[in-house]
Amino acid sequence: MAVSIFLLFVALLAAAAMVDTIDRPPVRVAAKVPQSTISTRPSRPPAPERTLVEDLGKQYCIGGTLCPRYCEQPAKHCEVKASYSLRLDESASISRIQLHAEDEVGLTRAAELVIKLNGRQLATVPVRWTGSTIHVPVNRRGQVITIEARDPRGIRFAGEEAIISDIHVFGVGLK
Repeated sequence: MAVSIFLLFVALLAAAAMVDTIDRPPVRVAAKVPQSTISTRPSRPPAPERTLVEDLGKQYCIGGTLCPRYCEQPAKHCEVKASYSLRLDESASISRIQLHAEDEVGLTRAAELVIKLNGRQLATVPVRWTGSTIHVPVNRRGQVITIEARDPRGIRFAGEEAIISDIHVFGVGLK
């Protein structure tokens, strides 16, 4: 009797140990490679981020067919554009783009913004109905920034309109 209780206890301990190892991810040990602390070049601190370009105080309705009627309303004060484009004087190291966007133009569908640098797509960002500040990390050199609005389902001229404003382009300087 005592032997069977002991064997049952050992079996329970083995089962508990197996369950515990299943739930935990495997542990990996990596050898640490020593690195030299002596540098042959003096290190420079990174250049501080600064505002390269700002477009403040204007609202742009970009996208589909509802923009003209929306911007005609007396309280809206916006400019209608198929897409928003901004060209820097010369190529710059751009760290990020910040803008305010809202999707109160039409009641049909939610819009999304497509942000491009020199024609290459950087990000696709959904636009909230009530509006929000959008931050897009760039960390590339470029000169032409384009912002387009589209319907997330790919339907053209059917609710992809968005209002953008307070556009800031941050970087480390023009070179």
